[in-house]
Amino acid sequence: CLNSFSVLLAARSSVVLLVLSIVQDIALVFGLTALYLTFFSTFVFKAGLVGLLLRGFAGTIAVGVAYVTATVAYQAWSLGVRWERDGEYRWSAGLQVMYVIQKVLAVLYYYSYKRAAYKLGDTKYYQDSEWLRENMKSR
Repeated sequence: CLNSFSVLLAARSSVVLLVLSIVQDIALVFGLTALYLTFFSTFVFKAGLVGLLLRGFAGTIAVGVAYVTATVAYQAWSLGVRWERDGEYRWSAGLQVMYVIQKVLAVLYYYSYKRAAYKLGDTKYYQDSEWLRENMKSR
């Protein structure tokens, strides 16, 4: 959301935009940290089947890391362009590509994050179950 309104925010001060970008990045890291802490509270994790959790949520982890990386890269590039040209903001071809990549990853990130939260609501992750025993045997 912040990236969409960056043109309006930059009219006031690039420092304000920098601070808001840092806040956005910290919020993304906190969101991923909350997801990982949820992993730690599952029975599957406590039973020592961390690999089972990682296999089940590998896509979410990969997309989350890629999204945070793309967001930081886009913000750094965008702010660099703003500061180099002293208030004048022009989109280069590379910056446009980075913007599109970041937005595509945003959609994938929010979808996979919500899907992971929904999956972690399943009781099979929080108690001993036949599903867990089958996975322990195949290990």
